[in-house]
Amino acid sequence: QSGDVGIDGGVVWARADRPSQMMVEVATTESFKDARALPPITALPESDFTAKMLLENLPSGQDIFYRVRFRDLAHIDIAGEPVVGRFRTAPSDRRDVKLPDGKIWKNITIPEKAKVAETLDEYRAAHKYNFLDSNLRAFNAEVPIFVQWDDHEVTNNWSLSKQLPAAYKERDITVLAARAAKAFHEMYPMRESIVEPGRVYRTLSYGP
Repeated sequence: QSGDVGIDGGVVWARADRPSQMMVEVATTESFKDARALPPITALPESDFTAKMLLENLPSGQDIFYRVRFRDLAHIDIAGEPVVGRFRTAPSDRRDVKLPDGKIWKNITIPEKAKVAETLDEYRAAHKYNFLDSNLRAFNAEVPIFVQWDDHEVTNNWSLSKQLPAAYKERDITVLAARAAKAFHEMYPMRESIVEPGRVYRTLSYGP
């Protein structure tokens, strides 16, 4: 896996099953025609056979391909199968974020999200805003979800003693909490409690 990718490189991580050397090749083409072999580093029991290497001095805004394999420290003629990964370095210049079809990404906005939520419709809109994303809708159609109430459903880090910022015209936190809770229960496929309407806690068994 790779991470901490910047304009000139990133970190590659891998794990072996024994004391070994991690050998990495890096290239700017998928064919590895221009591959550059880097000095190997060791993967030892002290790190649970994990190793990570900083790949640097790479061009910005470029697809980078890396190939990793391990060589047994005790038997240098024994090596694992190479594993290939890729990442893209960050751009060093200002640029628009492009979609796969070449169009420029523009964030969708709605009037209700231009201010803090206070009315019931604004709390509802905060949830419906997420449903504008086709990827989320596709995910929801395939994967069951278990929704949990959070301390940001009303306002940031809300509690009954919360001092509301000046942006709120409605100053009663209990009114805001009631509206937020109603919208929350309306917008998700949750089992409702007949004996305790609005209850969040529930038990769902999976197997015995």
